[in-house]
Amino acid sequence: MRKLGSWTDGFNQYMDGKGSPPIFTKWAGIFAVACALERRCYIRNAKGFIYPNIFLLVTGPAGVGKTLATKQARRLLKEVDWLHVAPTSVTKASLVDALVLAERKEIYPMEAQSILSFNALNVVSNELGTFLPQYDNEFMSFLTDVWDGE
Repeated sequence: MRKLGSWTDGFNQYMDGKGSPPIFTKWAGIFAVACALERRCYIRNAKGFIYPNIFLLVTGPAGVGKTLATKQARRLLKEVDWLHVAPTSVTKASLVDALVLAERKEIYPMEAQSILSFNALNVVSNELGTFLPQYDNEFMSFLTDVWDGE
């Protein structure tokens, strides 16, 4: 049974008055919904499948409430036992390990391919410099490949 007309509006109302601007909480809520959808929801077009992957950067001056919104979204995602959330600081090897552990299998008995196997890992880091402590061209290329979800 649906409890909210709009999950993101409900998230915004919940965060109202907690010190984070509504635009930050709105996007943190949209991000959380995309995380929950994983690769189980998609749109099919002539080129293939489009998944609700989202790459969100919340930017603004220090102290305006960016971390409040993302921290709450991360907390909610971690409460869902079947969602996988990456560590806040990673190396390429530790990210691969986390991604391998984030394997999911969904069963769709009415589809031609009845078992969908994928790896869905959500990254929620309050500081890009914490998540990626140093620039590594090979690691950035790897992240680009992973983003495509192949």
